[in-house]
Amino acid sequence: MFNKNLVLLLFTLCFAHCASANKIAVRSFKVEPFELFDSFNAVGQAKFKQSRTYYANVEGRISEILTTGASFRVKEGETILAIDPQVAISLKKQKEQAYDAAKFANVRNLKLFDKKFISEEALENSKAKLAEAKANLASSEVTYNDMIINAPFAGEVGVIALRIGDNVKKGDYLFSLIDKKEINIFLELPESLYSRVGNDTSAILTDDAGNSSTGKVLATTPYISDKGTMSVEVVAVNDNKFLHGSYLNVQLILNKHKGLAIPESAVLKNEKGSFIYKIEDNNTVKQLYVKLGTRTSNMIEVLSNDIKDGDLIVLEGLTKVQEGAQVEVIN
Repeated sequence: MFNKNLVLLLFTLCFAHCASANKIAVRSFKVEPFELFDSFNAVGQAKFKQSRTYYANVEGRISEILTTGASFRVKEGETILAIDPQVAISLKKQKEQAYDAAKFANVRNLKLFDKKFISEEALENSKAKLAEAKANLASSEVTYNDMIINAPFAGEVGVIALRIGDNVKKGDYLFSLIDKKEINIFLELPESLYSRVGNDTSAILTDDAGNSSTGKVLATTPYISDKGTMSVEVVAVNDNKFLHGSYLNVQLILNKHKGLAIPESAVLKNEKGSFIYKIEDNNTVKQLYVKLGTRTSNMIEVLSNDIKDGDLIVLEGLTKVQEGAQVEVIN
């Protein structure tokens, strides 16, 4: 006599096995927010933000050099090189004294004129002498700065070939000063990017030698050129080995945002549009047509009210499934 309970158990196990055998094995992907962005590639030229090349504007003898034979760093205001500094100091002091004297005389003459002790002509002559003394002082300060060259900013001085005692003539090359801490990249972009590039735009910078750095847009021109382009200045925001005057590849990061994204390989397409297979709670597959947004790497944004954070979609086994199919997730 058959045991009814045993038969029922065997039937149940057989049914479960058959049902499981009919399920399609798939791998799934969990939908979640992802950092998305568009990008645009351009080529720009690197230039150090602060750089100066010095040539002799006066003739004279080199009396002081901070160091020679190798490049070196200087602080802002530090004297790099001096040409006849005593002459420069003496000349400037003379003009300062002459200006102070003319200024004192003019103040005195104003008071005398108010008391009608001197004529208007004498007062005007006093004003003219003061203006002349002021111009001479300004000229002496220019000459002073040409003879005693102080660093206008902290930076690196290239090799100075001159030596103390050398005589220089006007136009002779002296040295160059560069601040390597900040390098800017200048590029031209098409008009189509005018409203998409701003000070919140970041960039990835690379050169042909493999050096790289992150960057950000520092400034954009408020107008479009006759060629239909806009000028953009990008600054490298961390240490780099870029060379002044070199050309860099600039990848601009645009429209940066978070959105629900899935691997592009999970998206199929037919005559009706793009679709994915969503795995419902009962392991049944549902075909959903979706609108696609931003592509980043191998991920693509999914724009659909039917997809939410945490949903599972079919990633592998796409050719085996269809609407209503039963699946078994084997991740």
